[in-house]
Amino acid sequence: MTWWRRPPEGPARIVAHRGASGYVPENTLLAFQRAYELGADAIECDVHLSADGQPVVIHDRTLDRTTSGRGPVSALTVAELRMLDAGAWRGVPWEEIQEIVGRIPYRPGAKEAVAALKEKGVRLALLSSGLDILAARVAEELGFDVWIANGLSFTGGVVDGWVQIRVPWDGKPAHLNAICRMFGATPLETAAVGDSHGDVPLFERVGLGIAVNAEPEICACAHVSLECLDLRELLPVFAPYLP
Repeated sequence: MTWWRRPPEGPARIVAHRGASGYVPENTLLAFQRAYELGADAIECDVHLSADGQPVVIHDRTLDRTTSGRGPVSALTVAELRMLDAGAWRGVPWEEIQEIVGRIPYRPGAKEAVAALKEKGVRLALLSSGLDILAARVAEELGFDVWIANGLSFTGGVVDGWVQIRVPWDGKPAHLNAICRMFGATPLETAAVGDSHGDVPLFERVGLGIAVNAEPEICACAHVSLECLDLRELLPVFAPYLP
């Protein structure tokens, strides 16, 4: 698919292949905007269909090379595809990423809820299909016992656009047994709290699956669903299982 700044007259002059893909991540709005700013006469892009039949701008039939996901584009819905990272941070210095991450606020009551659970002797694992640079900050500041997330790659002190996939969107259950062994527990003695489609397979394997502020189809797969503004509202759900 090709968009022209102006109708072509004679031979094409400059066509931005997947946008300005030599400067910023390919086939992204940022790439198309940058191509326009650089004076490209046309922009070429690629389109595949999602699982729910929506057009998605991506070159490959699979997600592996250019996003934080894995597998066919056609296997995920648009809502699930929007959860992936298409390399938007490429070229940004490590220090700037750290500064941005440090400004992300916690949900109300998150610190207090975690502290209350730790006071009761609960062991905590942070299992995220997001990026490690955020997961590490949360785990360190709130005192999680272990964390696992996808690795944002840096070269020469800047983001190079690659992500080491450790926890694909549907891959959280693959880490459950190892975490349970670390804590000396079984999956049925474990609770999982989440709000995404990627948490559903985990809900099916633990003793207590809690969906928080999640879509109805996600809530339907959890043992308990909760709509709350303050995460301290989770504590009564845990109370019957705590000393």
